[in-house]
Amino acid sequence: MATARKQPRTTRSSVGQSSVVSTLGWLGYLIVTAIPIVGLVMCFVWAFGTGNLNRRNLFRAVLILMAASIVLGILFGVVLAPLYQGIIKSYLNILPGIM
Repeated sequence: MATARKQPRTTRSSVGQSSVVSTLGWLGYLIVTAIPIVGLVMCFVWAFGTGNLNRRNLFRAVLILMAASIVLGILFGVVLAPLYQGIIKSYLNILPGIM
């Protein structure tokens, strides 16, 4: 009598699981992202490429934070520029009287 081979059980949680990235691996990712243009390009590659799911999600979050900080920086610049302009003009008006 032949015995049937048991197939490994796969559950929903084990399908598509990524391997764990080591601490030195994360350190390497952070060092690469610190390089100005290369880091930005690699953020897009790691966020939308195939590979480790944890890395992909991290760099998608990094890109979202980058976009949010650019938008907030522009908003603060537009709102605060007139305020700074007024302060600088009043300072320059006072300055000739001091010298």
